[in-house]
Amino acid sequence: MKAIRDGASHTLFVGESTTATSPQWRTVWAYSFGYFSLSAITPQPRIFLADYDQCLDLGGTGRDKPCKRGWGGFHPGGLNFLLCDGAVRFVNHDADPDLLAELATIDGEEPARLP
Repeated sequence: MKAIRDGASHTLFVGESTTATSPQWRTVWAYSFGYFSLSAITPQPRIFLADYDQCLDLGGTGRDKPCKRGWGGFHPGGLNFLLCDGAVRFVNHDADPDLLAELATIDGEEPARLP
């Protein structure tokens, strides 16, 4: 916990990830499972789609990687994130992806806070 210098209540730990298509990217509760040291949120709106194929069709930097590791939930309007302090927050689909990328770092010195 000491390493989370941005504050445990301001740092994302886990988020919902699912897709209506491409079963190999099934529902999980870990975005950065293989990329935790990279804080691998790609700040693109398409990462909030719960549809891998639709994400891929939209295109963007990183080719298919943001779609493989994107966030998604079947809840109307958004998805859930667990913060490092144990709190769970519902985040709207229209949330700023740059803000979430800042919230995914533990020592980025950003003043980021979830709305």
